[in-house]
Amino acid sequence: MLCFSMFNRLLLLLGLILGLCDTVAARRPDGQLEIRVVDAETDDAVPARIHLRRADGKRAPTRGWGNASLGDHAYLDGPTMLGLKRGQYIFDLDAGPEYKTRSGHFEIERDAEDTEQIEVHRFANLAQEGWLAADLTSSRPIRDYDLLQHASQVSYSPRISYQWDKEAWRPPGKRIEQIDAEGRTAAHAQWIDERGAVWIIDPSGEFSLIDLPAPGASSVKFLQAARELGFRVIASPTSWELPLWIAHDCLDGILLIDGWADSSAGSRWLRKSYLSKEERYKDSQGPGRWREHIYHQLLEAGESIAPLAGSGSGLNEAPFGEARVYANADSAVSSAWWDGVESGAVVVTNGPLLRPLIGGKPPGANFEVPEGQQIELLVTLNLATRDRVEYLEVIKNGKAVLVVRLSDWAESGGQLPPVVFQGSGWLLVRAVTTNHDRYQLSWSHRSVLVGR
Repeated sequence: MLCFSMFNRLLLLLGLILGLCDTVAARRPDGQLEIRVVDAETDDAVPARIHLRRADGKRAPTRGWGNASLGDHAYLDGPTMLGLKRGQYIFDLDAGPEYKTRSGHFEIERDAEDTEQIEVHRFANLAQEGWLAADLTSSRPIRDYDLLQHASQVSYSPRISYQWDKEAWRPPGKRIEQIDAEGRTAAHAQWIDERGAVWIIDPSGEFSLIDLPAPGASSVKFLQAARELGFRVIASPTSWELPLWIAHDCLDGILLIDGWADSSAGSRWLRKSYLSKEERYKDSQGPGRWREHIYHQLLEAGESIAPLAGSGSGLNEAPFGEARVYANADSAVSSAWWDGVESGAVVVTNGPLLRPLIGGKPPGANFEVPEGQQIELLVTLNLATRDRVEYLEVIKNGKAVLVVRLSDWAESGGQLPPVVFQGSGWLLVRAVTTNHDRYQLSWSHRSVLVGR
């Protein structure tokens, strides 16, 4: 009996070894292509994200090459060797929204080795203009953040380290709790239940797991406790209890653009939240239009809470930095960045890079109108985009007062006709692209006018 057992064990061990050899052989590439991405002007190496597909449209495996892989993409950081099975491949190369996207194709032949240098062209540098980008809701491995931020031109990115699982704060999914370079676990968290979706951010970087308050029967008390401790609280505009949180001053911002709502989990939750009977919210752009509509209602009610954005990358398969918020700030230090948010000098985007001036001032400026008089506000803006922009729009008190084709705006030298106010109100500037797969826009407000 013992001999039979030992024999079976040997067979099992031999099978595992043969299976491992088969797996290794199956993963061995047929050929290799080395890719180097450089800035077309400086010839310096540029980190970039690559989306790779086979000729039939199926995603190519990212395992075994590249860095910080997720879903259908990975990152190239310096000369990178792509070991692939033979066949034809299609790629999209993205060095961040301030560079033009490069697309192309190549073929891998058996035992082939080749080298390709790809130039990317930069058309904007918002950090030099004082606009610093943040992705507020990502959750990627700590080791990847330097690369992700550099490749995406993101200056500030709190990492969501915990989610509430109805009993306790735990790392997302089956992850092991990660420690940062200073030996701490970041205390940024996501809370989702039938009452809404909330993100809790630690702007000081000094909190840990034990500092996070626990949700209870009262969402208001929970969110107030978080803010009193020094956390920043951001909510989805589709949260059922949003009016309650606004009334009790529980929030620091609204996540106007996010990758979470466009993910499978988020869209399932979101379908319960918006009016599916409304035709304008039914198509692929519906969730985005619905979130924007709710935010307009907040502005109409006199609320000036900051619009914010985040990709949710790592909690979904969206690329890091795909949804972002720019703050007009002096420094990427989190406290300085949040000062920019508090002033209202923010632009949210998942596409075009819009930097408006209203009456010569950045977003967030307030203007006073003497009683019985009026004011004309001139809207000027810088716009950089690699996506085709369909139109520019100025919305005054919930209604579009200017809709301008991009070509007409360019011919006018980047100026728009003045907008007249005779009393209190708000103003919003946005650029909307022709992307019909999702609602893609760049969006900024406000100039609140107080009658005096």
